[in-house]
Amino acid sequence: MKRLFTLILAVLTLAACSPTPKTEEASATAEPTPEHETIIYAEKTSPIEIDIATQTETPSPTPNPTATLTPTWLDEGAETIMSDILYQSSDIKLELSVCRDETSFEYDVDYYVVDIWLKDIHLLGTSCAGDGFHHRYVGRVKDMAASANAVAAINGDYYGFYNNGVVLRNGVLYKSSLDGYEDICVLYYDGSMATYEADKVDFNELMTNDPWQIWNFGPSLLDENGVARSSFAADYSDLGSSNPRPAIGYFEPGHYCFVIVDGRSEDSMGLRLNELAELMQSLGCKVAYTLDGGPPSQLYWQGSIRNDPARGGRDTSDIIYIREEITLKPTL
Repeated sequence: MKRLFTLILAVLTLAACSPTPKTEEASATAEPTPEHETIIYAEKTSPIEIDIATQTETPSPTPNPTATLTPTWLDEGAETIMSDILYQSSDIKLELSVCRDETSFEYDVDYYVVDIWLKDIHLLGTSCAGDGFHHRYVGRVKDMAASANAVAAINGDYYGFYNNGVVLRNGVLYKSSLDGYEDICVLYYDGSMATYEADKVDFNELMTNDPWQIWNFGPSLLDENGVARSSFAADYSDLGSSNPRPAIGYFEPGHYCFVIVDGRSEDSMGLRLNELAELMQSLGCKVAYTLDGGPPSQLYWQGSIRNDPARGGRDTSDIIYIREEITLKPTL
């Protein structure tokens, strides 16, 4: 039975935890699944309540900011235009670029960029398998995107795979167990985005600044000047091989991008983390953040999966999407 936590702003008690070493298969691709865990496929069964011993109910902020953004592109009178590479209305503009690079990186690579302009922060939402906050639920990216009436979507941070970490989605806080391990990425109500090292952020202060989404995966790809990082914390040192990779990028409030890199095929081997960082810098991002890579790396665009996922793709727990209608209530 779906359970929705009723949360209010209060002093947050952070749960202590021990970091678990991240591996390319177990974390970047979440594969294989630990033998003692059971994945429940949301598309095959109705959501049920799952008890998580380590999950702590935590208060949620009660922000009262304006969600209206003023990106450099804003055409109040624009008519809705839909094509294979463009979706434009008076509230959003999405441009899809399909790219192949045979010179910049160690291997040939295919990647996809969705350039995103939004009038309102609520148009960038998150959704999860089972339409509710569940541990170990997974679903198809295409199904979750269609259910959310998304125009474009990518897979998220696979929040359901971990007991610890931060999960704040569509303004509602579900988990606040900073593990001192992964970088976190915060999208605020005012449209700005920032990344933080988990052991160097004041969580209470962060929450007072009205976050709209918080993701827990990483790493952060750019430094404070928007320059590609050439090295990453030891926690991410085992994620340096070429792989399919998704990322979210930030230019200014109301202007973002989704990036999906195909990998593990003869045509496109994928990118290393430093190469993905270079790509995000070349796009002009000020902030860029890695999401769950490997077979879950999928781009949904106007009704179908547009990229070529490794092994045909794999189910995941959550997505990040753009949709036309403004959603004011949580969808998790």
